[in-house]
Amino acid sequence: MKRIAILAMILALLTAMAFADGGPAYSARYMAVNAAQHALAEKYGVTEGMNEYFVRSVVEQEDGSYVIYWQPAISEGALPWLLGTYKALVRDGEVEILWTHDGKSTEGGYKAEAWGAPQLGMMADEVRSTFEMTESWSAAESSAYADAGPYHYETVDTGFDTSDEAAHRAMAGSVISRDDADAAARAALRETYGALEWERLELDENEELGVLYDRPVVVLRYDLWGQGREDWEWQEGDGHYEVTVDLTDGSIEEILYQNCLSGNG
Repeated sequence: MKRIAILAMILALLTAMAFADGGPAYSARYMAVNAAQHALAEKYGVTEGMNEYFVRSVVEQEDGSYVIYWQPAISEGALPWLLGTYKALVRDGEVEILWTHDGKSTEGGYKAEAWGAPQLGMMADEVRSTFEMTESWSAAESSAYADAGPYHYETVDTGFDTSDEAAHRAMAGSVISRDDADAAARAALRETYGALEWERLELDENEELGVLYDRPVVVLRYDLWGQGREDWEWQEGDGHYEVTVDLTDGSIEEILYQNCLSGNG
């Protein structure tokens, strides 16, 4: 817990430095999610790229704390039962994180009683080499969860409204332009992920305008492929990026990176 608290303090210091240098501004929500994502990797070995296998949801609490969920993105069959759900509480700079399979072994490859970081890595390797998840899916359906039925997802209210009415409210409450939001998002990606071939970054047309806990925001989606090569072959940094930008001041509310190696897209 102390190491995670120190990590949160370091992230806060980096944000302060970014403000001082005139770089991208990051919200308290961003800092909380980033600290939780680092804690997930530190405690369980589940790295940011592995978000591809989960739906990450963020709940802002009235006391200023944050609850972050990672629930299985694939809802059918035994796989979601094997992956389980991760849940983090971020309060006062400290992160407490749990897994529904805490105490279970992840040893034994696809024969393990719970699938954590080792199996997620195996699944990514499988997709890189075969472009499919045949082996992992077959192993999941042969596991003890084969007849478990539908996975028990926790209902989460993320406070994000993208209805037509909310989109109109977001437009009315916007102070910065969409182009300004795009520029802020790109600057944040460069600062966060470093030396990638950002000139290849493509803006997806599937963006979302709405209200996040009464704050007008836009979710911009980007794809990065083909870094330094002609033939498709996954390279570190390739994948899908989602950046949520506050339209009142251009601050970054959240960045989600997915490596697109789930064989599901």
